[in-house]
Amino acid sequence: RKYAGAPFWSWNEKLSAEEIKRQIKEMWEQGLGGAFLHAREGLIIPYLSKEWMNMIEVAVDESKKLGFDAWLYDEDKWPSGSVGLRITNLGEDYIEKTIVCKEISKNEIDKYLKDDHTIGVFTCIKDNNNIKYLKKIENKEAVHSNETVLVTCIKAGTGAQNKGEFVDLLDKKVMDRFIEWTHEAYYRRFGKEFGKTIPGIFTDEPNYSFVPWTPKFPEYFKLKKGYDIINKLPYIFYDGEEAYKIRYDFWSTITDLFVENFSKRLYDWCDKHNLIFTGHYLYEDDLSSQISNIGAAMPHYEFEQMPGIDHLGRRIADPMLVKQVSSVAHQFGDRRVLSELYGTAGWNVSFEDLKWIGEWQYCLGVNFPCQHLSLYSLRGLRKRDFPASLHYQQPWWKHYHIFNKYIARLLFMLTRGEHSCDVCVIHPVTSGWVLMSSSGKPSKSIWQVNRNKNVDKISNEFVITSENLLKIHRDYDYADEKIMENHGKVENDKFIIGTKSYKVVIIPSGVTLRKKTFTLLKDFYNNGGKIICIKPTPYMIEGVKSDELIKFLDNMILINNDLQSLKSSLDSIYGPDVKILDKNGNDAHNIYYQRRLFNDKEIYFFVNISKNIFYEADILFKSKGMIERWDLETGKVKPVKCREKDGYLLITLPLAPTQSHLIVLNKSREPVQGSEQKEIIEREITLSRDWNYKRNDPNALTLDYCKYRLKYGKWSDWMPVWKAKKEIDNYHKNFDVWLKFQFFSSLSSPKDIHLVLETPEQFEISVNDRPVEYKDTGYFWDISFKKVRINEFVKDGLNTIILKCYYVGDVEKYLLTLNPDDRPEERNRLRYGTELENIYIIGSFRLSQAFPGKFSLVDETDRIISGDIGKQGYYFYPGSFSYFKEIEIKKKQNEKIYLCFDKVDAVVFDVKINDKNAGTLAWRPLRLEITDLIKNGKNRIEIEIFGSLRNLLGPLHHKAGELLWVSPYSFVDEKNWTDEYNFVDFGITGDVKLEFVK
Repeated sequence: RKYAGAPFWSWNEKLSAEEIKRQIKEMWEQGLGGAFLHAREGLIIPYLSKEWMNMIEVAVDESKKLGFDAWLYDEDKWPSGSVGLRITNLGEDYIEKTIVCKEISKNEIDKYLKDDHTIGVFTCIKDNNNIKYLKKIENKEAVHSNETVLVTCIKAGTGAQNKGEFVDLLDKKVMDRFIEWTHEAYYRRFGKEFGKTIPGIFTDEPNYSFVPWTPKFPEYFKLKKGYDIINKLPYIFYDGEEAYKIRYDFWSTITDLFVENFSKRLYDWCDKHNLIFTGHYLYEDDLSSQISNIGAAMPHYEFEQMPGIDHLGRRIADPMLVKQVSSVAHQFGDRRVLSELYGTAGWNVSFEDLKWIGEWQYCLGVNFPCQHLSLYSLRGLRKRDFPASLHYQQPWWKHYHIFNKYIARLLFMLTRGEHSCDVCVIHPVTSGWVLMSSSGKPSKSIWQVNRNKNVDKISNEFVITSENLLKIHRDYDYADEKIMENHGKVENDKFIIGTKSYKVVIIPSGVTLRKKTFTLLKDFYNNGGKIICIKPTPYMIEGVKSDELIKFLDNMILINNDLQSLKSSLDSIYGPDVKILDKNGNDAHNIYYQRRLFNDKEIYFFVNISKNIFYEADILFKSKGMIERWDLETGKVKPVKCREKDGYLLITLPLAPTQSHLIVLNKSREPVQGSEQKEIIEREITLSRDWNYKRNDPNALTLDYCKYRLKYGKWSDWMPVWKAKKEIDNYHKNFDVWLKFQFFSSLSSPKDIHLVLETPEQFEISVNDRPVEYKDTGYFWDISFKKVRINEFVKDGLNTIILKCYYVGDVEKYLLTLNPDDRPEERNRLRYGTELENIYIIGSFRLSQAFPGKFSLVDETDRIISGDIGKQGYYFYPGSFSYFKEIEIKKKQNEKIYLCFDKVDAVVFDVKINDKNAGTLAWRPLRLEITDLIKNGKNRIEIEIFGSLRNLLGPLHHKAGELLWVSPYSFVDEKNWTDEYNFVDFGITGDVKLEFVK
């Protein structure tokens, strides 16, 4: 259970002790090992208040009873550091600062020299983006006619007068307050459970803005580098003779300061207080983003007991993000590695998607999933908080334990022993530092990265090298030069970083290295170590040209940055420990692997990262021993037959798209020689496409367009509900508001019809001019989606619902999340007031469309056809759906029978044969053996599919249709809005076959 990970549990409401206990039990029953107690958008109670701490205590006490981990989270929403704006409100001294550099006229010099925000005024000869003869001046008389005047200024906020600004994490006094008001507060209340029920604390997206500054930086810089950075600041923005060295010194020192002031201080505090410091930094993905926001990712990871990353979207990416963090973990004793994953993947993310995204990362070294996220409540804007919610609201929730048990088994195995690889690749962030010039303009948003084409070129070439190594199945770690400076050494022909040693060092395309790196490389080479250099090679040491380095690298193995050159050069040094080949004998590029050494066993994890390509892969192992397949779905272990080929043991494994295998090679036992017998399909039966069916939950109609009026006003035009709220908010007053919704019905006899709405107690409700009294009859999927019975009010034809409420605007008057450029610290504050939301009609009906967007409730039929059930009357349906039919089967002796599915658009589905459970399928291959359940004659086949909340909650009106990256803005994106509805398919959408196999 502890290896299944711990989700972000979004505390986003007025919290109740009983609901907290209920939700903990729900998560525990579904196989999760813990949860991060995460203050999130929509939280009503004050963060870190007595009431907040009381609710934390409830969660800790309940978790302790169940053996569930209650992880802390160090901020009110994110990014970490401001203690819910309390530090921000202390004033300008605590606010983050950036520097800008701009041209000014000679006449402006005196004004800037008198300005407290001016760092320095300079003259230079400027040619486009190049400067020379840079000189700091104290008066305008020092300017010659051919010179350009530059000024560097501090751009700072004003604290409470400018709400939403972020704090200066480079400043010691800010961190003093952050630790005192957050970590120490938790310790005083819950310190006895630190290291027990409370294992650790999560930090989220700490960062600085570009170009960073802090008042004591010049003093810190001079201690580190021996000169005054103020006299050289324009070189951070412009090119010139000294620019490379100055930038190297600046960015390396900024990174050191950030690591020391933030990461190391929290690491040390947690170490002293028996906590695991974990979490992730902002924008770790590539060189430009790292430099713009955190300096460099890998040096921070050294100072986390469980280093972490985040990976957003329903996608996989290049390996840099994951390999950075897992490499540091490997080099410091194989620490656990956390990933916050699945955020923005959208409401329709399937179990196969979760597995695909996760296993790609687990293969590359992550082994602690922090699932984003489990929403306490979906009320109001909360349901749009970077969905999906992987929690009790989902129709598939009762199956989630299947997925979590699978992941727990896998990650238990991937934390045994130690990661094994022989190659290390030097990380080129130092090259990024020297190339990172700026336009001189400040970042206007925390989300903004200073993109530099030269830095991006280095980054992209590095990714190509990284991906090529994975394609040819040569696993590797990255080597961060700062970490090497403190923990690198050479012993004989081994290159050692921390606890890890390597046979081969690869120097990727770049322009500079550190002095200590060059010293280590020379020692390694002189002791017989092998170095591969990818052209063009570095030619500077810490930003200064080095003829010695150029000459040294010219004598190494020099290759172009292509796959075949890399493969040939590595093969010439030593043979691979494992080969993974396709049917043509070539490297199977989409199959990644991880190898671990554990006592007398070698653990291998193979995963097909492709969603489209099927492999019948030949796997060849250099080591000798019994080969076993450990089934992660069942926990069963089965020997695999193998044969010898060219000094390797060979097995053949089928890998359907996204499929994986866990293989254990036991060197203390003899291999089982031979070949696995291939199954031969003797006959097939394709089932007919018509089915009997049963809808297992109420059907639904989302009403997301309304008219509104204010007191004494006229009805507005029809518009989306979110737009009506936006217009009403613009009045900045509290007043009575009426909302009108309409739907059509031609039901012969309305049955179980309910209106579903949020906070019904705030509204006067009428249906067809008849008042409706709210009586609590339970909820629909989420605790805030309350049901109101309206059976007797529904009539044939047009039906009108009127909701009246006293509208209370947001007390704090912060923007609703309607602007994608809003800084998170602006929009992640407490929200109060009335939240106007879509409403829903649920019950026993189908839907028909007379024309697009106009839905009518109609009677249900007895039969359904394979394909999307939405188009057959269940457009918004969020529940489970059962198909069943009878089929005549003649069994033959010694014959296996499989039920196979070409395609099923569902999150997960169950199969019953003759009313007995045959199994659950959640990912490919979609194939079940049903031999023992089949009888001669008639057989009943039942398939129950489980959907998601996507077609109920959306986004339903985005021109792009189904989005694989869903933010709050995706639901209200006016530029990409369409009044047409965009649904995702739900149903058995491909053929269903019976395969008869000998």
